[in-house]
Amino acid sequence: MEERSQDYYHLRKSRRFWGQIPQDLLSEKEVTGLIAELRFLTEMLIPEVGPAEAIKRWHGPFGSRHDFEWPGSSVEVKATTSSRGRIFHINGIDQLDPPENGKLFVFGVRLREEGGAELTLPGIIESCYNLLSSDEDSLDRLESALVQIGYSPLHNEEYERSRFRIIEEALFEVKDDFPRISARNFVEELHAGIERVDYEINLNGFDKLIQ
Repeated sequence: MEERSQDYYHLRKSRRFWGQIPQDLLSEKEVTGLIAELRFLTEMLIPEVGPAEAIKRWHGPFGSRHDFEWPGSSVEVKATTSSRGRIFHINGIDQLDPPENGKLFVFGVRLREEGGAELTLPGIIESCYNLLSSDEDSLDRLESALVQIGYSPLHNEEYERSRFRIIEEALFEVKDDFPRISARNFVEELHAGIERVDYEINLNGFDKLIQ
């Protein structure tokens, strides 16, 4: 079964991806971010709700505010290779605002690049194909998401050179004491000339928020 799934992965890959306009290589930050999102998909969601439902909850590639969304919960996925620990980059003052009706969680993944490690971007993408291989609609959504992100297998040889070891994975609930910036932190509205506010958070001392 596994061999057939892998053959099917390569067949679909040639059909969907080889015909697209060549994409630039994803940056290291984009690669680790995508790996982290796929880890949440394969290790957290699929075992809990099944492949078809899990892939429907992946909204980040299609422009949603949070990476994974479903009624009652949203999950923002963050990756870091920082030697200082759980240091994560936040994109904008509203990224850690909870959904209108529900809770927000942050799934943080700490990675370390090592030449002898097993985890690669092409490898985890192939694992996703194998998990979703029984459902055509789920595979189509996976491929659409990868195209939106800018992934192309034309660069797999390059991506295979970056190999990662997972140091830690943890799911944090964003509560009142979670370190974040939101619009309510500002007494006055941001100046009209300020378009974006990015910042970093340090979750090293927030084990109490791990689910």
